[in-house]
Amino acid sequence: MTNRELRTRRRAEERKVRKLERKLETISVPSQADPEPVPEIGFVSQKPPCDARRAEINRRNAQNSTGPRTSEGKRASSGNATKHGLADGQLIVAGEDAAAFEALQSALLGEHSPANTTEELLVIEMAQSHWLTQRAIRLQNGCFTPDGVDAKGLALFLRYQTTHQRAFHKALSALLALQKARRKTEVGFVSQNQPRAASRTGFVSQNWPSEPDRDGFVSQNRPEPHSPEVASALQAA
Repeated sequence: MTNRELRTRRRAEERKVRKLERKLETISVPSQADPEPVPEIGFVSQKPPCDARRAEINRRNAQNSTGPRTSEGKRASSGNATKHGLADGQLIVAGEDAAAFEALQSALLGEHSPANTTEELLVIEMAQSHWLTQRAIRLQNGCFTPDGVDAKGLALFLRYQTTHQRAFHKALSALLALQKARRKTEVGFVSQNQPRAASRTGFVSQNWPSEPDRDGFVSQNRPEPHSPEVASALQAA
């Protein structure tokens, strides 16, 4: 091996040693004798050296959360992810008037006059289904924009419209059937197939016999009844 090759090899080994020293300098070993104190106020670093302190750190971080604290704020934030409210049947969403829904429900209750709790629940279900149907129709109108048509959204809202329309008519049919059965129970069912009362003299045939004339023609006119005197004279003759 020549002197030049030896120098090249020695320089390569020196570079490896310097590179290893720089890597060791970047690694910091935490001291177990002096653990990092947990501050009383403020957030704590999410990269602690010890996993045993994780629960305490998370608890202190949760106390410093800036989320809603009042009931109004919590109720408002609970609807942040609500887009249309049709999937979960949310009655009132942003932009809708609660008084309008109450007026619709009162009008249906006045029209159908439920007599018990079951009929009242069916009327309320009708009001809710109609309200959600109208919302689905309004959302369909928003799918048409100058840039084009949102086909996916339009198909979704059409499906919700059909679902709530069917629920409305199903509740209406059940309500009408219950009210019809209740009226029959209250008034009493009268059979339409009543036997016809017979007369005091018994059954009278409606086919009046008649003698054919010489030409074989039978008169369709029923003969007038004769008085007893005339009948006796005819029999004597």
